[in-house]
Amino acid sequence: MGRLFRPALAVLLVAAMANGVCVQALKPASPAAYLFWAVWLIAPLAISAAILIFAKRATRSAAHWELTAILTTIAGLLYLADVIFLRPDAQGAAAVLLTPLLQAGLTMLLLPLLGWALRKR
Repeated sequence: MGRLFRPALAVLLVAAMANGVCVQALKPASPAAYLFWAVWLIAPLAISAAILIFAKRATRSAAHWELTAILTTIAGLLYLADVIFLRPDAQGAAAVLLTPLLQAGLTMLLLPLLGWALRKR
């Protein structure tokens, strides 16, 4: 088990709760809209947690998976905080809609880079 496994899961859990606060700040018009936004924003975190658990079981060293999950989650939260709280505007909903896609892109970029960098150590 990697040294970052538990901190990574803790970051994912805190981010899931923070995403709930972000969805509440969007003031969805109906419970269905609230549920849609909550599931949409929490889905990448649940996928990351599942990947971490399976990577822990499959490999001895999953540090690059753990570090990627932490960095991607923090970047997503900072992006949401910027869009919703710091600089809200009319296009904020579109930006929130793109957040999981941006997180997926960042994951695809960071995972091989961190895997290479940590293997070189």
